[in-house]
Amino acid sequence: MNIKKLANIGGISSITRYINMLTSNNPFLSTTATDILLTSQSSPYVNAFTWDNGVGSKYADPATLPSLYLYNYRWNPAKNAVVGGDYSNGLSGYQWSSGFGTKYSNPATAVGGSPSSFEITADGATVFVGSSASPYMSAYPFSSSTGFGTKYSNIASYTATYAPSGISVKGSDTVFFATSLAFSGVGVYAYPWSAGWGSKYADPASYPTYASDSSYNSTAAAVAYAASTSYVYPWSSGFGTKYADPVSGSFGSNVLFHTSGQAITSNTTTTPISWAWSSGFGTKHTDPVAITGASIAGNTSTFSDDGKIFGVAYTNASPYYALYSYTSANGFGFKYSVPAYSTTATNSIAFR
Repeated sequence: MNIKKLANIGGISSITRYINMLTSNNPFLSTTATDILLTSQSSPYVNAFTWDNGVGSKYADPATLPSLYLYNYRWNPAKNAVVGGDYSNGLSGYQWSSGFGTKYSNPATAVGGSPSSFEITADGATVFVGSSASPYMSAYPFSSSTGFGTKYSNIASYTATYAPSGISVKGSDTVFFATSLAFSGVGVYAYPWSAGWGSKYADPASYPTYASDSSYNSTAAAVAYAASTSYVYPWSSGFGTKYADPVSGSFGSNVLFHTSGQAITSNTTTTPISWAWSSGFGTKHTDPVAITGASIAGNTSTFSDDGKIFGVAYTNASPYYALYSYTSANGFGFKYSVPAYSTTATNSIAFR
């Protein structure tokens, strides 16, 4: 039996994906992910591929390409649109049905400056974008059929003149974010949301003056912020007492709860790291295969919806992104072999 025949078993047309099958364990192959979205700092800026035990066939590029690079692009919860931050006009998106559809019209009222963060509510009805100039945080209604609606009124109580970073949401009723350039004052924020901004939640008793990312998980009932060290709080209509820092391993500039709420990850300069989580940091998981020559601190990371694939974007080295199998019990498994798709840094990764 030769490699060519093996590569075509079960419709797998890529040697790369066949190698992934050989080097993996069966539990990691039962992921529900079917597609992967990658954005980069060179045209066409957005690239979508099928997922079949690895990166598969590339979807046709959008008929109308973005004019500049994108930030935190992802599928909406219904998986019938892709949307995110756009450095040319703040926000952009496309309808999706087995590939890119019609590009949505740009919002009538643009965000201030360039986007620094993006998130969408669990019901898919609202998108949030942080940006580098006033009003710094903006919210818009969103519909997969019609696109962006009229911009909501600005936050009445947000007076910091810093770009919000690392937006995360609790369902569709609470918005968390950090301030990436604040070296004095409070670096963590939380607001109630109900078709408009409510009054800012009280600051936690212990907080960083600088934070770069946030992640909320409903199972853990906690919100995490990345700062000079970890800042993770229980959440119940307000911040609880900060959890103790992990015993081993240092926090980087990113933070991400696993979908199960039973693990938490962060990015150091050259590798992602992971801990078990149960009302506090547990044992540090074994570090994954290192990413040679890359810089991943400050870059985005993501899990597939079922939590079985971890992806991290990076700069300085091809192929500019890395994918690992993952479980909350054991952390990182094998590192997928992936094809290069760009000659510049990857900005974001998303799974469908």
